[in-house]
Amino acid sequence: MTPDGLEQNFYFGGGSSTNITPLGICVLVLACLLILFLKRKWMLAPFVAVTVLMPIGQVIVVLGAHFSIWRFLVLVAWIRVCWIAFITRKDPFPGPLSLLDKVFVCWAVSNAIVYTILWSDFGALFNRFGFLFASLGTYFLFRYLVRDREDVIRAIRVLALVAVPIAVGMAIEHSTGKNPFSILGGIDVFSNIRNGKVRAQGPFLHAIIAGTFGAVQLPLFVALWREGKGKSSASRTGNCLGHRNGDHIGIEHAISILCCSDCWAVLLAVATQPSNCPLDGGFYAYCNSDGDEGSHLVPDESHRRHHRGNRMAPGRIS
Repeated sequence: MTPDGLEQNFYFGGGSSTNITPLGICVLVLACLLILFLKRKWMLAPFVAVTVLMPIGQVIVVLGAHFSIWRFLVLVAWIRVCWIAFITRKDPFPGPLSLLDKVFVCWAVSNAIVYTILWSDFGALFNRFGFLFASLGTYFLFRYLVRDREDVIRAIRVLALVAVPIAVGMAIEHSTGKNPFSILGGIDVFSNIRNGKVRAQGPFLHAIIAGTFGAVQLPLFVALWREGKGKSSASRTGNCLGHRNGDHIGIEHAISILCCSDCWAVLLAVATQPSNCPLDGGFYAYCNSDGDEGSHLVPDESHRRHHRGNRMAPGRIS
């Protein structure tokens, strides 16, 4: 079964040649160096910043395989993780897989199997290999990087900082109809218009994805603000992102996307690993680690008393 009227590489591969600007190459090289040489707790910053800000339309084709900037960063990050595990002789993921880990792996594998059976084409199989590499690679990378409550807070701070230039750029785009992120390559200069209104998309492939990004980040920024670690401007930035594209996303839609989007559901999924790490009464950060790189977080006594009735048993989702 093949899509009617479409080239196979359009549907399964998205193109047949390398498409990346010199600026994109420079950003990619810089991000790779930072990921390789920064301390573990700061690896997340260049990964998230470049993944979000650089349009996914920029790809490098290697032996027919399409590597977006995101996939290259996943590959480089895992090279570092594997090298550290080799020289220290320590398992980067001590302990068995949690229930959430197994659910995520089953979802990714079943997605690949069903997609391949649906299209019954080698191109579809090759496409799903890339999907598995990106989704599972990102998920378990975040499992390695986000280990305790401070890692969660640090990750949300990075998202808040990244959201600022996106919000500014989308505001300019909404006013002028030209996307300032087009200088990065991979997206069009002129914005889409519907019913006479500009649908700002920022560095994303579509305005809906831009609005989804804002809707997903908003509860995280609110949690950060309530924790006393952030500023109210962070929540306003998320609100700006959710409205500049002309779409209004309901809370039900935002929650569903929060559970399903590739990269940012990873943050929440990793943040809900079994341990007792309450964040302001409603946001739990769980960790699976030991040694110098991180340890199980034990909340202070006030948190213990306040959340005694709300603890989650290890390996369970409520």
